[in-house]
Amino acid sequence: MKKIKNLFILILSTLSITFYAQTVEDYYTSGNLKYKLKDYKGAIEDYTKAIELNPKCILAYNERGFSRDQLGDYKGAIEDFTKSIELNPKNAETFYNRGFAKDELIDYKGAEEDYTRAIELNPKFTTAYFNRGIAKSNLGDKKGACIDWTKAGDLGNMEVFDLKNKYCK
Repeated sequence: MKKIKNLFILILSTLSITFYAQTVEDYYTSGNLKYKLKDYKGAIEDYTKAIELNPKCILAYNERGFSRDQLGDYKGAIEDFTKSIELNPKNAETFYNRGFAKDELIDYKGAEEDYTRAIELNPKFTTAYFNRGIAKSNLGDKKGACIDWTKAGDLGNMEVFDLKNKYCK
């Protein structure tokens, strides 16, 4: 009788673990909800669990990078965006996001390179031109900055006109 009882408990335990086990999608969705609630640490934990279950989950790396960026962990964000780029080197947004994090670390050269790669992948990426112009300006390349801001303006970014009026005379 004791063996049957132990077997029954084992089966119930297995079923409950299976029933309550969370999938990559569950953790990813939970991370997104926590991000929207500005619970960035909780979001990072959930994205990390999603990555542990599927180390090739590109979206979880991207979102964890955004969460780390929100907490000022720019190096961690860069690591996540870099991993995402390794998994999918054709995503312009990820290069842009990594460039933005590099800007925060005052790595303007690295940011410029990432914005350039984003533009190569998506030649109509307006904000990449805008931010690459800022990186170039910070590197002392005023002419290059003005060219990028002009292109961003041509693509419809109205923010550039103040910068162009101030720096591109």
